[in-house]
Amino acid sequence: MNHFWKTLRAVGDEISDLYDRKEFGQAMRKIMLLADQANQYLDQEKPWVLIKDEENKERVLKVCTTSINLFFKIMVMLKPVVPSIAKNGEGFLNLEHTDWDSINTRLLNHQISDYKPLLTRIENENIEAMLG
Repeated sequence: MNHFWKTLRAVGDEISDLYDRKEFGQAMRKIMLLADQANQYLDQEKPWVLIKDEENKERVLKVCTTSINLFFKIMVMLKPVVPSIAKNGEGFLNLEHTDWDSINTRLLNHQISDYKPLLTRIENENIEAMLG
């Protein structure tokens, strides 16, 4: 797992460099790739299935902690371009304020708020109806 966090730190440095060079499209692609990998991790581990067996409690805690921390890091990475979504993420994570320096912080023994969707998915039929 230590290798995982080192890799994540390197990606954060790379994205910071892309922001500095005003290569926002490249930064977004890297962040979205990271978000896809985080989603794959969560889907692969399936903590909602694992939790049904009490013996998996520690593993579920590890998976959920890792997933929350991935969300936190992705939120910090997105904050320069979508600050309002990041603000909602800070509320969910029960954090007052985050900045780029907080990207290397891990949330451990930290209570989060009840989940509320940060965005509403717009289905294709709704888009077609609006364009109509």
